[in-house]
This record gives sequence, structure tokens and C-alpha cells, in this order.
Amino acid sequence: MVLFRAFYEKEKFMKKTAAALAVMAALLVGNPSYADDLPLPGGHVLPLGRQVTVKSGEDSYFAKPVARIFSDPQIKKQLEKTFDSMDLFPAGSGENSEELAEITWKLMRKGRFYQLKTEKPDAYHQALAFSATISREDWLKINETQEILHKKDPEKYPAAETEKDFRKAFLNSLAKEAEEKKERKESVLPNGDSCVMISLYSDREQEGYRYPCYGFIVGIANDKEAGLTIIFTNQVTGRVMEPVLKKGMEGIR
Repeated sequence: MVLFRAFYEKEKFMKKTAAALAVMAALLVGNPSYADDLPLPGGHVLPLGRQVTVKSGEDSYFAKPVARIFSDPQIKKQLEKTFDSMDLFPAGSGENSEELAEITWKLMRKGRFYQLKTEKPDAYHQALAFSATISREDWLKINETQEILHKKDPEKYPAAETEKDFRKAFLNSLAKEAEEKKERKESVLPNGDSCVMISLYSDREQEGYRYPCYGFIVGIANDKEAGLTIIFTNQVTGRVMEPVLKKGMEGIR
């Protein structure tokens, strides 16, 4: 999606964001532990069995201070300045950084962090999970921004999703770019919501430094809103957790 691509394109902001995410992961992730289930947006659950422990940061000691930081309007102003400095919007496009900053800030405040960990006799593995919900209206605005960016630089930004059905459009928009290894599977959940699972390995390079990573994405959508869960870790841990995560998708509810 355009927000993640925007963060990636702005090197300084990306570094600050990555550092902030690392700090938030350390601060937010604590008790309680969930019974081997990962909560997903919309009240859904991804069962992970006994091999993976899931911990939430919502009730941790630092959760309230971090929540206050995210609720500070200055965060939105800083995001707006960052998007302005990225020169995202062509003159006369009718779009502005303020609207994009508002949506981003809203997602930050709604977002939830989790820690997934598994222990084997010879190693300890962990991954960071982030979940957020976005309304149909906000997603349409982001898609409009994607269209503007694509027209501005087609090689850098993928085309906006043109599917009229919101569910299909949202799911189609996830992980469009080619990756080293990507698996994608769509399904319909018991309550009728549409779902997509994406498992991918990526090997990016920034300033001469390569960072191979693994991502597991779960997108869920109905007619009014969509939920996105991203599980992020290194490739070694990814190869350990991938079979468990895929198995969990068989019992997602």
C-alpha cells in the first residue's frame, strides 16, 4: 500500500520509523499472553497452536504513555511535514499531505502490537505483529493517492487498484510488487468476510546494507471496513514460523 511505500522511499523518516517501531515493540509487548491465538481486526482469531506464544502490549506498563504519544496532535503535524518534504503530490492534483497524515495518524492510534515467539532446543525465535483496521472511506482516499503517485512515477509506484468492489479491491492491493518468493491464497471466513493470506520473502538493500526479511500478511475485508495484520521477522525465523502460520490459516475464524 502507498503508506508503506512512502515510508520506505523517505530514507531518514524510514530509519526513524524503524527505530520507533523497535522501541514500541520492546515497550508494548508484555503481558497478557493469549492462549496461542493471535487476535485479528474485526474480532477474528488466528490460532497458532502450542508452538507459538502470543503476547500483547495493550496492558503492559508502558502502553498508556505510548498511547498518549500517539494521541498527540504533534505526531500528525510531523507526518504532514514528512509527506510534504517527500513531494508526493503534483501541483494542482487536489490532494494534500494533510489528508494523508490524518489517515496515517488514525491508523497509528488504532494499531495494536503483538509479539510472537517460539522456542526450540537450539534456538529462540520471535516476530513482531502489527494489526490495524481501516474504513472503506479512508482506504478509497489512499487508493486515490496511489493513483496520483503512479501517474507521477509509474516505475516506482504500482498502479492504483481499479476493482469497484471494495473487498476485492482491498485484497488485490496487498503485496502487489514482485518479491523473491511470494505465496498468495484467498478464502471466505465463516462469517462471510473475505480474506487473503500472503507469505513472502524479501531481500532489500539500503545504503549498501542488505536486510533479508520475512513477512506474513493477513487481510480481511467486508463491505464497510478492512483489517490488515503484518507479521514481520528475519528469514531464518520466517522459515520456522511459516508452516505454523499457514496451518493457523486453516482454522482462522
